[in-house]
Amino acid sequence: MRQENKDKLKDAVDHVKQNGQTLVDKAVETKDSAKVEVKKQAEMQKDAVTSQVRDVDQALRQTAQSVGNPALEKQIVGLANQVERVASSLESAEIDDMIVSVEKFSRTNPVLFMTGSFAVGLMAARFLRATSHASNLPESRRYLNN
Repeated sequence: MRQENKDKLKDAVDHVKQNGQTLVDKAVETKDSAKVEVKKQAEMQKDAVTSQVRDVDQALRQTAQSVGNPALEKQIVGLANQVERVASSLESAEIDDMIVSVEKFSRTNPVLFMTGSFAVGLMAARFLRATSHASNLPESRRYLNN
């Protein structure tokens, strides 16, 4: 009877080990798939931001053409060139490299990083509040506010 109990205990232990390994394998698989999904979402966001930066570049160039003041036009074109460089840098940057750069910057300049994060948060909140406010207006008033 004792041997039978030992065998049952050994089988139970083996079963627990097997289930534990299965859980570990599934956890690793889930972590890896989540990592891939987050990276894919980050790439999509990077592409959207790059597109918006390119739109700003085009708007600056159009503004420069319509200014009529050569000195001001030169300044606006210079700004557009810098915006274009930012867009090119974003386009060619890898997400992993961008994360490492942000982490490095936040460690070397924590006050500046926190201040910038706060400012970006305020701008995002203001943008979201403005878009939600505009969507709550009656259709006839939306166009009057724009």
